[in-house]
Amino acid sequence: MKSLFTATLMLALSACSSSGVIEEYAGEKGDQLLIQTGNYAALVKRYKEQVNKDPSPERRFKLANAIYLSGDPESAQFQLALIPINALKNADLEMLRANVLFDLDKLNSAEQHVNATLRLNDEYAEAYNLKGMLLAQRGELKQAKAAFQQARLNGFDDDVVKNNLAMIAMLQGDFDLAADILLPLVQNGRADSTVEANLLLALAKSGRSRAFSQLLGGQSQDTLRSKYISLNNVEANSHFSQTVPNVSNNTQSQQKAIAKIDAILSRVPAKSETKPTPTSKPEVLASTTDQQPLIEEKAPEIAVVKEAKETQELTNAKPPLSTDNNTEKTPIVTDPITLARQRVQAAKEAKAKQQLALKDAKEAKQKAKQAAKPAKKKRSRYLITDMRYQPTDGANEYVATSDFKLGHVRTEYLEKRKKWVFDIKGAKDFTTKRKRYLQTGPAKAIELGEHKNFVRIVLEMRENTTQKPDIQVDGNTLTIRWGA
Repeated sequence: MKSLFTATLMLALSACSSSGVIEEYAGEKGDQLLIQTGNYAALVKRYKEQVNKDPSPERRFKLANAIYLSGDPESAQFQLALIPINALKNADLEMLRANVLFDLDKLNSAEQHVNATLRLNDEYAEAYNLKGMLLAQRGELKQAKAAFQQARLNGFDDDVVKNNLAMIAMLQGDFDLAADILLPLVQNGRADSTVEANLLLALAKSGRSRAFSQLLGGQSQDTLRSKYISLNNVEANSHFSQTVPNVSNNTQSQQKAIAKIDAILSRVPAKSETKPTPTSKPEVLASTTDQQPLIEEKAPEIAVVKEAKETQELTNAKPPLSTDNNTEKTPIVTDPITLARQRVQAAKEAKAKQQLALKDAKEAKQKAKQAAKPAKKKRSRYLITDMRYQPTDGANEYVATSDFKLGHVRTEYLEKRKKWVFDIKGAKDFTTKRKRYLQTGPAKAIELGEHKNFVRIVLEMRENTTQKPDIQVDGNTLTIRWGA
């Protein structure tokens, strides 16, 4: 009875959200109710009032998240910029920064914060999903697929991951697999407009006309035929999913899917400019009854004849002529299917020879280019090989070692950043870890950076430490020491 009362109360609150009842109730019961009912405007207002009273990093983070959920990534970025970069070590905050930057099309910065999220929490499912989308944007499809699978293993929404895996299959040219992944989502009412649009494209590209016509059963025959033919010649688009699909209204979802498809087709060039794609080209037949599909898939023999005809037109091939000098030259009559297959085979062999010649020319060009390159000079090793914290009795020491005799070390303190900087002249690179965090001692982190003529060691202090440390260089060792 208690659960029934709770469900009834939630329904009543959802129905009254537009009248302000939710906002008033949330003032008493907290933020979660506003998030569950999607009343982000009231949530933003609530957090703004809190930030005005106390602009702490935690409250500003909540405000930025509420603004992002309301659909305004630009304003969310403004609030995030007011949070000091090291004020909070929070995986959720890094994930919010990544999502905001991704929505603003700042993909490199978004990837940096995705990686920061996974360093703080290597089981963050949403981060793996966004990482997969970023990798797919760069064309690294194998790595993107692995990231999506990792998101799935860590419990991310299965429908979102299935759509993204289907998009990887489409970008790899496997439209049948993409359709098989997406079709159950649509049939079970678990698809939004993005998923439905992807399925329509996959069905058209894989030649599955019956399923295509059934999915858009409310369209006229002419409209279906036109969209099917046009989609068959469209390149796959990257319609990945970032959030859980909204499937509350199937009719509205289908209308949005059709609108997405129409938007894709509006960017397709005119028929005379459209190049044929390597996917199957189905023969389109008008349906005479409601029981028949609007678009029938072509029979294998018809496909061979049609492909042979196109090949003959492109190559201006002529049929073989009789060599009998006593009679007028006439074409030799053979079985049409056999003749078609022979011409298709001849065209394939000619194409294979052309591709082989292009490959040989490319390899020869690469070999000539490599031969012309001067041999690389072996670089001398001037490396920082280790950097570690070494507590001693009554002192704190940070020791750097190298594979060469150290020379001059320049020292500087950045008071605003609470960082001590040590530049080792002559060092070219380092082999130890770039950055490590420390649990004890005056420095909370050690970071190394490579510069043109030196390697920089940075100690990020826990507090302002203006006292200059004792610096000692002994051969290949640099010791930085603060007394107790």
